[in-house]
Amino acid sequence: MLSVCWQPALITSDLGRIVHYAGLWGVDGVELRTLGRHEERVPDVNVAALQRRVDDGELEVVTVDPGLFASDAEERSVWMNDLQQVPDVVRLCRRVAVRAILLEGLVTPGGLPTAPYEEALHLTRTSPGVRLLVRDTGVEGQVADLISRVGSDRLKRAAVTALSEPLVRGDMTQVGMIRCCSDFGELPDQSVLFASWSAFLTEKVAAGFTGDVVFEFTSVVEPGKAGLRVATALINAAAPLRK
Repeated sequence: MLSVCWQPALITSDLGRIVHYAGLWGVDGVELRTLGRHEERVPDVNVAALQRRVDDGELEVVTVDPGLFASDAEERSVWMNDLQQVPDVVRLCRRVAVRAILLEGLVTPGGLPTAPYEEALHLTRTSPGVRLLVRDTGVEGQVADLISRVGSDRLKRAAVTALSEPLVRGDMTQVGMIRCCSDFGELPDQSVLFASWSAFLTEKVAAGFTGDVVFEFTSVVEPGKAGLRVATALINAAAPLRK
């Protein structure tokens, strides 16, 4: 089902503030990247504290972003080391009921190699409910081509777009997440965001998109108010499409 979520890392890594803002804004969940005073990256976080918040119904973690495959495709030793972390990420997903793991797209001028992503899928086989999402690389069609070649329903594209002007091309049935980002020098106009996202999501859902919309932002104005306006606009835009 279509959901609206928040990536808090650019605003805070404090679990209490994450829970506070997620509840205040009414988002469906969060994509978790860093946590704690020292901004530890998942899965090396205080899982027990996170699990208590999840078990108490205060927070839902829809996706984790461990930063894997953020290297050149030719650096085989680097992404092989990344693969060694996947079982730990899967264990975190089991404990806090996470349904997706975000991976980077390896840097390459040609087609993305299938081997790293196929091996990552193999390592998640004990948790078939967990999907892998591959973030857009900036090269149009690169991730879509990878997904077609791998041919697994558990490998989806994490499409990237601007929050202020949403634009995603390609086969929307391949897209498991739409990630939208923005910097705010002033409070965003909620009505403008709602209008653009309402039209955008209506079009993308009609084309087969059923995943998560995840927003992140930086702000020199009050982040609480900025986040409230963004979340409200996206939630209202998504509401009629959830039925």
